Amino acid sequence: MKSWKSIWAVAVLSLGIPLYFVYSTRSLLWCFILMLWVLAVLFTNFYWTRRTSENEQQAVIRSLEETAVRTLNHHRHDWMNDLQILYGYVQLGKIDKAVQCVDRIKERMALESKIAKLGVPSLIFYLQSFRTLNSNLELVVDVQDHVQLADRITPEQEADLSMTIMQSIRAYQYCGVPVWRISKINLKPPSGGKGFNCSI
Repeated sequence: MKSWKSIWAVAVLSLGIPLYFVYSTRSLLWCFILMLWVLAVLFTNFYWTRRTSENEQQAVIRSLEETAVRTLNHHRHDWMNDLQILYGYVQLGKIDKAVQCVDRIKERMALESKIAKLGVPSLIFYLQSFRTLNSNLELVVDVQDHVQLADRITPEQEADLSMTIMQSIRAYQYCGVPVWRISKINLKPPSGGKGFNCSI
């Protein structure tokens, strides 16, 4: 970014060269050269601005892709752990323990399904990838009655909600409490049936 600003500053300052000759010679040729010079500066600005924007977009996309891959690997690791525990109980003939393990898996699958159906992509991505990116805080999400936020709030409110939840959790995470403390998000429909209630 700094290098681009330097290039842009040099390009703008270079306009002083044809301007000087236009002023001193009053030549039509130098007026034409000045026009071409201005077009070249504008083209350079357009080219570098577009290139910088594309590089930034690619960096953001790459970061999201890497986060998604880490999240998938984390979930795969969790499922493998659960399956190994379940397989161990089956091998040992502890059917009651195996049933409890299956029940825990079903509960987690149901919760992940509720989160995936919230209808706010940025919030869904944040909640699903939280354990991958934050190892020092356990986040418990409680979605009641299959809340679907997309039907209750506007796109602008979706962005505000996601940012508010993220900042609230970040503030809790770095406020100095012990790292083993648990933060809980509770999403539920109000008694009136409109909007929703969110508590952290």
